[in-house]
Amino acid sequence: MRRAKASPAPASFRRKKSLEACLEEARRHVEAVSAESDDGMSEVQAAARKRAARERLDRIQRAIKELPKAQEARKSAEAKEQARVSTTEDAKSIYKERAATAESINADLKCFRGLDRVLVRTLPKVMCVVFWTTIAYNALKLLAQA
Repeated sequence: MRRAKASPAPASFRRKKSLEACLEEARRHVEAVSAESDDGMSEVQAAARKRAARERLDRIQRAIKELPKAQEARKSAEAKEQARVSTTEDAKSIYKERAATAESINADLKCFRGLDRVLVRTLPKVMCVVFWTTIAYNALKLLAQA
């Protein structure tokens, strides 16, 4: 099983105002890259720079299109205003994978294995409870696979 990364960079998630600023910056960058001469660069390098600039612009435009969906998922008007979307596919895939792996395990341990509250007080005892709970979870997973 592949491990999920802990979390993507927070800078890849943006609100409406910063997305609009990024969109304007990306448009200016595409124009600048298209207008500049290719002196000192090979054709391949120049084409790669132009492609990268266009891809960034496309990613930001897709994020802006996804913003209404993210806002609809929020309940209060204030939360809708604070909705953020990712400008990178990497961040989306990381959160999707994390939701399917790490978060489901955490929910299982909390709901069915009693790790929402630990009834011991010192760190070594807490670590022991977590250790035994982890062993029980892994043993049940192995039995389910067999």
